[in-house]
Amino acid sequence: MFIVSIAIISSTYHRTQVEHDRQLMQEKKENIYRILLETTFEGVAIHQKGVLIDTNIGFESMFGYQQAELIGMNMFELIPEQYRDYARQNI
Repeated sequence: MFIVSIAIISSTYHRTQVEHDRQLMQEKKENIYRILLETTFEGVAIHQKGVLIDTNIGFESMFGYQQAELIGMNMFELIPEQYRDYARQNI
């Protein structure tokens, strides 16, 4: 019984440590993407199903909006109407 208890505790500790390490790696990755987004001169936007969730200063300058105005906006609204179908098919 004692050995089984130790094995369970060890397994639980290992899973907890693996999850903690995974979270740390995810945070580091997000930090790298944030730095890249903020330091590039190109206009960059991140969207989820066409809805803007993040932009950088270059993107704001390209379209003349502040980030607060862009977040939550459908990105296809920013594309001239004659190009929207093409954009929808290729994004």
